Amino acid sequence: MYSPPPSSTGTSRRNIFIANAPILAICGLFFIFFIIAATIVLALIPLYLETKDAPSVGRSPTYYATMEPGETLPEGTLDAQSIKNLNDALDTTLNLQKGSVNIITATVAAGSKKRKRRALTRKRQRRATTKLFCTFNFNIKVCPRCGRQGFLKTITRITIAVRIWIIDIYGILRGPFSVTFTITISYIEIPIPTTSALPVTTVTPTPKLVG
Repeated sequence: MYSPPPSSTGTSRRNIFIANAPILAICGLFFIFFIIAATIVLALIPLYLETKDAPSVGRSPTYYATMEPGETLPEGTLDAQSIKNLNDALDTTLNLQKGSVNIITATVAAGSKKRKRRALTRKRQRRATTKLFCTFNFNIKVCPRCGRQGFLKTITRITIAVRIWIIDIYGILRGPFSVTFTITISYIEIPIPTTSALPVTTVTPTPKLVG
């Protein structure tokens, strides 16, 4: 009885598959790497969206703080230790990493120029309205979220307790003062009074101090 020869179709297909197996394996690896890379990129997108509005430089723009003390303070400027104390107090109050807040200038002065020009009989009232005016920025490298508008809108008014020393208009270091400040933050420029504009009648030296 005649028996047909075995078909070579199945053998040919197996041979083709074996011959192409390395190429298929390489394609499979490339596909796996593509999936991994796409997953990483997709995971990083939310992080990019959260920080895209933060400045690319290390510091935020300059902001302004008006600090109303709970007691009368002499007019003058804060020394370096007092500025450090303010920075630390603000970091703690705002729940930020240490070094996030950077105070640039800190001046204690009367808040109204008109009051500075009034008669000497109003001197006590004028001195009781002194405030601490500060310019500051945030260290974006330490606190990336500090450059975002959503964060800035949450800290328009805060209260801190801090110990400070003041260099008065005669260069005399006065203090320490343990003060509670109510702070109003402004993100637009405001006029900052300077001690150089203060009249000498604010604090009048007595003849005993001379010589």
